[in-house]
Amino acid sequence: MKEAQDYSFEVSLSIMTYDHKPNKDTEIPSMRFYKTTTDIGGFVNALADGHCYTTVFPFETFGFKGQKNDKNFLYSNFLSIDFDERDIDMTTFNDAVDYKPTIAYTTCSNGQEGKGFRYRFIYCFEEKI
Repeated sequence: MKEAQDYSFEVSLSIMTYDHKPNKDTEIPSMRFYKTTTDIGGFVNALADGHCYTTVFPFETFGFKGQKNDKNFLYSNFLSIDFDERDIDMTTFNDAVDYKPTIAYTTCSNGQEGKGFRYRFIYCFEEKI
């Protein structure tokens, strides 16, 4: 598996940033995204700043209604895996996996409401998927 991280790729980032998990009834339906080119470091910074992310669609900016759907999906350069309600913390789990993620982080709801550990592994690729 290629380990180099010196490549750029396209990703769609939310225009707004969030310091919490966006509400599925109010915030997510009104969320807007813009397509951008970044590298691994830029992607990490966008996530740390609170941007949500998604795959690439044929629009420079877009939202959920009528645009972010299966028929408009173009491609992705990453695969995201969410781990919810886990008994094992992210660091311990990451140390145990054979294929390390490009990016790993705990989500906003990690350890909240007694639901265990919550984290995300993102595997980034130079090639489009």
